[in-house]
Amino acid sequence: MVVAAGAESMVALAKGRTKGVVNGNVTPTAAFVLNPDVDTDTSELSNRLIRTLGKDALDFIDAQELSARLLGDAIGQNIMLMGAAYQKGLLPVGLEALERAIEMNGVSIRMNREAFAWGRLAAHDLAMVERIAGLREDRRPRLWNRWRRWSPAAWAS
Repeated sequence: MVVAAGAESMVALAKGRTKGVVNGNVTPTAAFVLNPDVDTDTSELSNRLIRTLGKDALDFIDAQELSARLLGDAIGQNIMLMGAAYQKGLLPVGLEALERAIEMNGVSIRMNREAFAWGRLAAHDLAMVERIAGLREDRRPRLWNRWRRWSPAAWAS
């Protein structure tokens, strides 16, 4: 979010042309070390993006927390966001090419496949994914709680 709402990025964004899937959590970047005055207020950063692009052009996902809870490692957050962006139709690349890129990278293939699948599901029903991860109170019947043990790993194979 810090980079997306930064001055360099903002000049390239345009209402009606730009859409985004944004990590709702501020992840430290090199700018934190180099500039202690960097703006890390998530409400101001998200408001800046909303004012520039419009609320309908943005999806905010707490990918860092979801990745940590669902995958056991926050490192999957970027692939999760990529999955959400793909599901929203925001990537000019096909599913087969993205899956192949994950394989060719050769690092944490299974986790990255799962992160991608969770991101796709989050794009479809973020509230459900947040409930499964324990980030939202679950007021559904007991049968629904069985979903907590479910993982989209089957999608990733």
